[in-house]
Amino acid sequence: MKFGHILMAAALAAALCTSPHMARAQSDPRRDCADAGNPSPDVVIKGCTALIDAGRLAGQDLAAAAYNRGNAFLAKNDYDRAIEDYDRVLRQSPNDAAALNNRGVAWNNKGEVERAIADYTRAIQLDPNHALAFLNRGTAWQARRDYLHAFADYDQAIRLDPKLAQAFNNRGVAWHETHQNQRAIADYDQAIRLRPEDAPAFSNRSAARFTIGDLAGAIADAAQAIRLDPNYADAFYNRGNARFKSGDNGGAIEDFAEAARLKPNDAGAVNSRCVALAVAGRLPEAMQDCDRAIELDPKNAAPAAGRGLANLKAGRFDAAIADYDRALALAPRYANALYGRGIAKTRSGDRAGGEADMAAAVKLDPKIAQNSQFATPGEPAVAQAPAAARSAAAPTVSNPPGEPRSAPTANAAAAPNADWDRCQGKGSTSPDQQIGGCTAIIDSGKENARNLAGAFYNRARGWSAKRNNDRAIADLDQAVRTNPNFADAFSLRASVWMAKRNNDRAIADYGEALRLNPNSAPDLTNRCWLFAIVDRLPEAMHDCNQALTIDPGLATALDSRGFVNLKAGRLDAAIADFDRALTLDQNAPSALYGRGLAKARKGDRAGGEADIAAAQKLQPNIVQALAVLRLGPGRT
Repeated sequence: MKFGHILMAAALAAALCTSPHMARAQSDPRRDCADAGNPSPDVVIKGCTALIDAGRLAGQDLAAAAYNRGNAFLAKNDYDRAIEDYDRVLRQSPNDAAALNNRGVAWNNKGEVERAIADYTRAIQLDPNHALAFLNRGTAWQARRDYLHAFADYDQAIRLDPKLAQAFNNRGVAWHETHQNQRAIADYDQAIRLRPEDAPAFSNRSAARFTIGDLAGAIADAAQAIRLDPNYADAFYNRGNARFKSGDNGGAIEDFAEAARLKPNDAGAVNSRCVALAVAGRLPEAMQDCDRAIELDPKNAAPAAGRGLANLKAGRFDAAIADYDRALALAPRYANALYGRGIAKTRSGDRAGGEADMAAAVKLDPKIAQNSQFATPGEPAVAQAPAAARSAAAPTVSNPPGEPRSAPTANAAAAPNADWDRCQGKGSTSPDQQIGGCTAIIDSGKENARNLAGAFYNRARGWSAKRNNDRAIADLDQAVRTNPNFADAFSLRASVWMAKRNNDRAIADYGEALRLNPNSAPDLTNRCWLFAIVDRLPEAMHDCNQALTIDPGLATALDSRGFVNLKAGRLDAAIADFDRALTLDQNAPSALYGRGLAKARKGDRAGGEADIAAAQKLQPNIVQALAVLRLGPGRT
């Protein structure tokens, strides 16, 4: 998977044990734009927009912000804005394969398949090992029913990345669509082995098993898809099909109803419930559903045939014939409509016409007359069934860790790269899982230098969370050797040096981070705090002032400057800073403690003791935590 562009954010967890006032997370557009902490797409868009509109970014940094915002717009299905941002990236970096791939996804999802294919092709020319671009181009060829090219691209995607579950899933869909269901099932089996939590693969295998007559297997797979994703409408639809054909009409009605509830404008689900209700004799409800299905999709023959069945069951033969005529005008070789019209003609006295229609239907589908379970006494069997089971493929975005993937198409979700997801620490990933995911990426030998640096960085985050600071530093050393311009790797290494009480090295690393990204208010605040610890108070004041110029509402910068003023003996200024910090976070223990010390030194013993007591109530170890500042007499 391509690492692409990302503004990686420093993880300060390791530093919190030495600077408790820094534990209060502040909004930082740079970190929000980098998707640090997995914020919503709206947070990413807001953060990136703030960076872009500030006019301080240029070159690759501006392209990175536009790329991340484009991915966030893509996640919100705002394809036009996503394309605008990818255009911006490509003006800066015309050979950016990841941006081309993702713009292709946006074009594909807009229905502009030719443009999508052009972008994927260009991405492949630039990066012949871009497995996702092959996967996505295969999906686009498949949308055009160009299966020869689709299979070739899926095969190449799998050769490049044998663990790419979505490639097996999508190739399985292509096999299913070309009526090679055993091959489809084999590919779905592999997709499920690679991603056993992937609901679409189970639902798609359900569709293939339904097609070959394995109804029990189809029901079991659809049920598993529903367990994995209770809101997966097409899994209910597929299980409804299998239940209907196995004779469980009541279960089928329930499943089609749930599919229609989850996707109210899905004509197929509404029509399928119409058919199942008609077979059950619930004709008024059936007619209501059939009318709704025709309204939703007037050019689809299936809803017209469904209403024909309802009218046939109700004895309204002329109306049934009219509905079947409509269905056959849309689909002249529709066996169910021919057979149903034959029954209606026979019932209305046109025996010759009826027999001719039924014979034509049997010629198209020799088994159509064999299913008698839906016939009423004395009536020929009506082998009416809901529309075919569903399976679908979806394009996949080039997503570095922490960046959103494209929204799923109607029937299938794009499968994320599991190693990158774990490496980034997405969702409920534990530190050990994060370390394992990054190790798999590092050991694969497939990534370019930028991606590899990101994997070392993220693995360091895992080690830092486990308080294994030596291993974290070793990985961060590798990250900055691999990518010497990786500002966030320097920033994170600084925070780990802080945890090890090596203030000189921490200051040096924050210096490198700020050389690369001089407008990082959090890094300026952290270096201000370190300068205060080592009594370099003028430099501390400069950094805190600069941080507050960049972000006047950064409470931790006010808190840190308050301690600088406290150490310098500027008690009124210290109290003013702590007051401002507390207006932003009234339960900040370090600000309460610092203000208490400043009040006590000014002679307000009662006010000072009250603030200090409030701070200790919020954080009992506040005195020990701030001992690194060596505040001198009066701090207890």
